[in-house]
Amino acid sequence: VGYWNFNAGTGTTVTDQTSNGNNGTMNGASWTGNGAPVTETITATNTHSLSFDGDGDYVEILDADNLSPSDFTLELWVKQPELLTGRNQYFMKRSPNGHEYIFAEDAPTNGGLYVYVDSEFYQVSSHPPADGWSHLATTFNSSTGLVEIFVDGVSVGSGTLSASVLN
Repeated sequence: VGYWNFNAGTGTTVTDQTSNGNNGTMNGASWTGNGAPVTETITATNTHSLSFDGDGDYVEILDADNLSPSDFTLELWVKQPELLTGRNQYFMKRSPNGHEYIFAEDAPTNGGLYVYVDSEFYQVSSHPPADGWSHLATTFNSSTGLVEIFVDGVSVGSGTLSASVLN
């Protein structure tokens, strides 16, 4: 559906690396020279990343039918300078019918990582550690309702939802 490196280092466009052309526009985010550890060695292709200061920064990708799959896997690398005190919405897909899906994190006092599909959510108490890179992922299978959340490749919880992705 889409793959965004978030590592260009310049400009305000975040390019979809698939043939779908779902490019995004940066809003408030800035480039930093601290790339995610997506390879064993730092190379020219991963020396930059986007920095979001927590004050309304986001990348907007315009709505497209191919961004509303019934089953999905969402993955990202995050590096938070400190433990979260509010809410981070890592992915949010909205449509005229409402929120289709969200992958987010609430502060430790309010829970942890969660996945929201249509009007239901599944939450775990796990959080990415402060001041280090973490790989976060979630999967959703619409035929079984199974949702699973991973931190650094390890499942931190799974459950079932009766919801389905809105279109």
